[in-house]
Amino acid sequence: GQRAYAILQHLVLANSRCQYLVVFDASAPLDAPARPETFGLHGVEFDVFNPGGMMTNMDVLVYWLDVVFQTVKDNGRVIIVGTKIDRIWFWQSYCLLAAEEAIFKRLKAKPYYNMLEKCVYFVDNFRSGSFIWSRDRSVVDLLGKVMEAVKKDPAMQVQVPLKWLPFTNLLQQHTENLPPIMKLNDITQKAQQLCGIRSDEETKRMVEFHHSLGLLLHFTSTPALCNNVVVDVEWLLTVTSALLHPLSTKDPQFNKHFCLLHTHGILLESLAMHIWSTRCSQSSKLMTDER
Repeated sequence: GQRAYAILQHLVLANSRCQYLVVFDASAPLDAPARPETFGLHGVEFDVFNPGGMMTNMDVLVYWLDVVFQTVKDNGRVIIVGTKIDRIWFWQSYCLLAAEEAIFKRLKAKPYYNMLEKCVYFVDNFRSGSFIWSRDRSVVDLLGKVMEAVKKDPAMQVQVPLKWLPFTNLLQQHTENLPPIMKLNDITQKAQQLCGIRSDEETKRMVEFHHSLGLLLHFTSTPALCNNVVVDVEWLLTVTSALLHPLSTKDPQFNKHFCLLHTHGILLESLAMHIWSTRCSQSSKLMTDER
């Protein structure tokens, strides 16, 4: 993933209960310069995350591992996956063993070293992406390792009241025309109508449970947001990624704003409104109201 999207990892997607797969291109040498991530400005492209092209593919892999463990701390479960080995000639397969050794040698000094699965799963994209994927031993082993971790998750033993299911179905199937963001009081009323829940405490537990599943988002640690519940997570990702995606515009005024955002991380409200009005036409007013 592009490093600009790391903020989504921290604010939206991070969950200590997740099983993370950190994926890299195993067909590219680890010591080779990383592919630039550029955005255009007056016809000139800038790589704002890797100035001078100094980062290698190994550096990028370590960067993403750092991002994950900065968020999940001591509860992370991470598997490293190397893809595109179908692009490697069979007599070069020894390179995969060397790559695995180099990766864990680089990571040995990291505080999260003991939380890593101590092998790299190398995947053949051609085999794994076709009807013969089940013959790819690496994919089968990888799926087995993921399911093993899932079954050990304490949450798998949690009993959930059946009366919560109508609310779960509502979030999964979008059976009603719900706004992407709802007030907590409106969620309470919806819980009463669908599930017969009368207690605010039970509503809170139901919201926390669905937040842990990723079906909604409720940021209780931020006072300004605690009264809002995002019931359409994909919508939030869309409007957030619109700000992070490398863009250019024909308006010189906004070119300066884009440069400020991508080089210093400063987002001007005028730029946010411009992006949302042009790329997320239904989101501008709502995001302004809820900012």
